[in-house]
Amino acid sequence: MKILSISSMDEFLRRHPNRLPVKIDEESDVGIDRRKYLIPREMTLGNFITYLRTRVDLEPHEAMFVLIGGILPPISSTIETLYIEHVAEDRLLHIVLKKENTFG
Repeated sequence: MKILSISSMDEFLRRHPNRLPVKIDEESDVGIDRRKYLIPREMTLGNFITYLRTRVDLEPHEAMFVLIGGILPPISSTIETLYIEHVAEDRLLHIVLKKENTFG
């Protein structure tokens, strides 16, 4: 896996001005096939969760929760707002996915 330096990440963000880098952290307990995404700035977290549910391995009785910075953000928040509030030093928005049984 190639790690981008800060200067190359700045160049990357300049080349893709309408998208933001998001990474699903390793501590997530949801099986997912991809961990890095380029998300449109104006996409809401709710829309991104809907997209992620198509890529994760969940049983019908399991719910998926999204944690950013240790909190459950509002699903109406845009990715850009969350990125501004919670961007890490590596210029990625780190998201943790947790699953929970909904019927006991």
